[in-house]
Amino acid sequence: MASSFSKTDKLRLAFRFCRAPFQILAYVIRGVAIASARNLPLRIYAVCAVAKALQDIFDARDTQYLCPTTRQVYESWIQQKLSESNKEEHSEVVGRLRCDIEPLRDGHSSLLWVGDRSRAKKVVLFFHGGGYIAPLLNGYMEWVWRANIEAGIEADTEVACVEFVDKVQKANPGMELQFDLQEKMAHDFIVLEGEEKRNGESQQIFQDLVEELETRPEWDEATGWESPVIKPFGPLSLIPSANVLQYATGCFEGIKAYRGYDGQLRLFRLKLNCERMVKSSVRVGLPSFDPAALDKLIHSFVTLEAERWLPKDRSSLYILATLTSGFSTNGGITLLKSPVDTLRAWPGGFGNAKLSANYGPILATHADAISQGFDQVLWLFGNQQYATEAGASNFFVVWRTKKGDLELVIAGLENKTILEGITRRSVIELLNARRGDAQSWIVDGTTLEPLTVVERDFSIEEIREAVAEGRLVEAFASGTACFIASVKHIRHREDVAIPREKSDSRHYAAPIKGWLSEIVYGRSTFSDWTKVVKETS
Repeated sequence: MASSFSKTDKLRLAFRFCRAPFQILAYVIRGVAIASARNLPLRIYAVCAVAKALQDIFDARDTQYLCPTTRQVYESWIQQKLSESNKEEHSEVVGRLRCDIEPLRDGHSSLLWVGDRSRAKKVVLFFHGGGYIAPLLNGYMEWVWRANIEAGIEADTEVACVEFVDKVQKANPGMELQFDLQEKMAHDFIVLEGEEKRNGESQQIFQDLVEELETRPEWDEATGWESPVIKPFGPLSLIPSANVLQYATGCFEGIKAYRGYDGQLRLFRLKLNCERMVKSSVRVGLPSFDPAALDKLIHSFVTLEAERWLPKDRSSLYILATLTSGFSTNGGITLLKSPVDTLRAWPGGFGNAKLSANYGPILATHADAISQGFDQVLWLFGNQQYATEAGASNFFVVWRTKKGDLELVIAGLENKTILEGITRRSVIELLNARRGDAQSWIVDGTTLEPLTVVERDFSIEEIREAVAEGRLVEAFASGTACFIASVKHIRHREDVAIPREKSDSRHYAAPIKGWLSEIVYGRSTFSDWTKVVKETS
């Protein structure tokens, strides 16, 4: 249950309950009408309509207030299991069943043990994919229980569930939880389970804990790059005076591998990532390298790791390629609205490079935004307060000009204050290619008006004016990690409400995300954007 739910929150929730029947009825009528027109099953559409209505009516805090927490479900299940009269089946397991809650350092997250953790040499760690908001599904704890039974007593294996802080209280608990688990558990200590063990937040939290391999070629001024070797994952050894610690001489690339609809493994526009990493490296005086060599290295690495991390269709793996400097003459690769007095980047600087130094200084501002209930910072620049990036993502708006033209607007690259994102570039190239093809703008039977892509400086005041005049269609951010993420709210002196996508409205973020997803997962092709990786048998 959400920890702080005030009287005002309760009144707001009561009001939402009052309007819920009317909104549900409206959604059901519309859903049934659509289903009838398309000759589709009415029951499925009606259920989906109710679910959609509830999702729109109640927010995350409401859901958490109304539903039991993971811990409450766990405690109730343990009590019920221990009080059952029939303990003949697996009695030896029932005998060591206990309610054992192990708090983690952040004060909110916990490991909920099913057995005796003191005897565990290996842990099956269950991760609930509903994560911050959704309650545990019926039968989830029975799934955990069966895993404990199947592990067997002799195997010295125990099972635990992960309970972590809700998103309302803290926007990203993943990092703190990851640190806590790293302190407690060795890399060969954990096996992941749960309905989303391969996806989303679970991958972000646990990937470093259970990853076994890395490739780390070294560079020396006298001998150059050594041959890369793939070896067990482990910590970097750096002295306190290392350049990367003192001067932030490091750069990185975020790369994604995708398991397609056809089961094949694909890398998305890897060549662009490799070329950009060379530019970033040279920008801070790190050694240059052949981008084709990095391309080949990542292919080899993904080939080895794909079977483990991408076992099913439409899954993805986020890979970090990092270049750091120990001394000034060596380095190594490991694959692994803003305040007025704070700048993210400036003309002539290095905001267009993927450098570590670009991100550390903005973390405090990001933390402040989180504490105020926002997800990211919209970085503005100059007296004109031009919009540049949303956090570490490129920022787009779709609006009608005062002349009536429909535009997709994104900050240009000329003054070097934004990163030339791979997803940004892909969105622009894809829309430009579709511009003259009317058929390609038909989405779910609806014909969208083609967008004209415009790269130019645009200000927060232009956004406010477009909202006030009803010309703003939507705003969204793009990046390798988030892909395409819609923006629903901006605060600049006062709230700026971004139009939300509705079933009867013509928005573009979802179709663009869908078009890109079709490409990365192999359902459609576009130029040479994806390369199929041949896996080891």
